[in-house]
Amino acid sequence: MLDDITLTDCAEADVPAGSDELSCDFEKDTCAWYDDLSAKLTWQRADGKKPSADQGPGHDHTTGSGYYMFITPTWNSKPPETARLVSFPQKSKCVSFWYLMYGANIGSLRFITKQSDGTQSLIWMRTGTQGNKWRFVDLSFADIKEPIQFMFEGTLEGTDGYIAIDDVQVSSSVNGSCPAERECTFQGSLCGFQPDPTTDFTWSRTKGELVTDTPSPSVDHTLGTDKGFYMSAQLWQHPSDSRGSMVTNIHQPTLGHGECWMFWYHMDGRNVGSLNIYVQDLNSTRPQVPLWSMSGDQGEQWRHGRVSVISPHSPYKVIFEAVAGSEERKDIAIDDLTVLNDPCPPDGFCDFEIDMCGWVNAYVNTSSIEWSWTSGISAVSFDPEVDHTTNTAMGEYMCST
Repeated sequence: MLDDITLTDCAEADVPAGSDELSCDFEKDTCAWYDDLSAKLTWQRADGKKPSADQGPGHDHTTGSGYYMFITPTWNSKPPETARLVSFPQKSKCVSFWYLMYGANIGSLRFITKQSDGTQSLIWMRTGTQGNKWRFVDLSFADIKEPIQFMFEGTLEGTDGYIAIDDVQVSSSVNGSCPAERECTFQGSLCGFQPDPTTDFTWSRTKGELVTDTPSPSVDHTLGTDKGFYMSAQLWQHPSDSRGSMVTNIHQPTLGHGECWMFWYHMDGRNVGSLNIYVQDLNSTRPQVPLWSMSGDQGEQWRHGRVSVISPHSPYKVIFEAVAGSEERKDIAIDDLTVLNDPCPPDGFCDFEIDMCGWVNAYVNTSSIEWSWTSGISAVSFDPEVDHTTNTAMGEYMCST
């Protein structure tokens, strides 16, 4: 039986004290994050002191043995199953976090915002294994005026592996801006890209369902659907030899060996034109320095590109330029930009330490076995305990078992 129930802090604008404490390393608790109990799963908090198969990665990002939040399949899992970690409405502008996704067909991790009217927006997403290592994401909401809720949504699709998050930082912007984003899917914003006013046209953030009957990609790379966003030069609207550039926010100086900028590009149409990438040293009077270029028809598919940026003594910006060719039905697009604190491997070489270098699983039939991106620290049965590159359990390699 129940009696004398009192409800407090129930007005629409009321939130509990401490609801803005979202910067969290999860060492003591989950701070102001709470589980959506309407979902099938809930996020679990665990530490790396006693790693086991049902405790996620077994090592956090903060100390290597501290706490993190994770979801993982259990013996009675019935995929797909989803867990959501949610905040109260916030006016914070800058969000960053570390994530780890490991396991064949593990599923997806999404960062979603929710407005006061219930409208949800997918801001960032990763699908499938990303290697058994922690990866960094930073997001900007500098243009949003009203309070919004933040949500980590993890969906388990397979029966092995785990999805984990750690070291979440949520803060107000500094001088109206956030640090330049180092992972961008273009799902929720332009990620700080600005048009170059000295060129002939600007790029557009669009999606397949908005550009039907045009040469633009019918699907994005992130989601693989016509609902996913990407950046398009929309070259069919512009004359031959016209140029359009978009410029990143300011990035802080790199380490001495540089950073690896990875992206996916789409160039469809005979004599489509060219896609060029430049770096601009902000402490130099030199013109933009060319880094990477691709010309001509690359087929109706997304292709993987990468280039090293080395600027240890100065902040810098990166410029993506599209130059229109003579073909009438043509377009150039980019999607899924990632910046890593390591130089890129040489062309044609892949040690699988950073990522899968654009390799994807090809399925011959329904019984095809999938290659997994893994490491010795997660080795099972007959998997190698060390990789060839580093000869350690932390080194990454591809394995099919």
